[in-house]
Amino acid sequence: MGPQHDAAREEAQALAALDALGPVELEDAAAITPHAPDQSAEAQAFTQVAQLLAVGVTPIAPPARLRERLLARIQAPATPAVEPPAALPAAAEPPSAAPWIVRAEEGRWRDGPAPGLSIKMLFYDAARQYATQLLRIAPGAHVPRHLHAETEELYVLEGSCIFNDELFAVGDYLRMVAGSVHDLAQSDTGCLLLVQGSTRSTILP
Repeated sequence: MGPQHDAAREEAQALAALDALGPVELEDAAAITPHAPDQSAEAQAFTQVAQLLAVGVTPIAPPARLRERLLARIQAPATPAVEPPAALPAAAEPPSAAPWIVRAEEGRWRDGPAPGLSIKMLFYDAARQYATQLLRIAPGAHVPRHLHAETEELYVLEGSCIFNDELFAVGDYLRMVAGSVHDLAQSDTGCLLLVQGSTRSTILP
């Protein structure tokens, strides 16, 4: 008794079940009996069950090639299961065909974390607590020292500012990685920045 014998028996049982629903071809009928002495009794049992199921049911002709498709499916070699691909992370926002647009005159400026700072939110990812926003620094104002929870990116749109003793002017870009500390920043002339980063960053003393 081994895997091949078990497979042959399962195939013969399937053919016996088909035969109970309607005569199989001669070459298929030969497969019903040789694998075990009780196959004829098993075929009779299938026939009795089929007859009981048929009581009170209106016969409906099956599609012409249904029998051939079932036989081909039974006799086809088994194929190994394919592992499903790893689930992709869910999008933070529902997908939409329409772009997200904020016009220059839209949105609201609100006070920032320190005097002289004002912020206009352009987009907020609530799942990640991650924002794209405009930061306006008034002349002489300071940005408090803070610890980045995630990577933060800055792009100078207007004016100039000093971050970590470096001067940044219009068109300059600065990227700070997660876990880094942004030391005290200031702008003598005033500036406007495009900022992308986590809203979970921590202000330090």
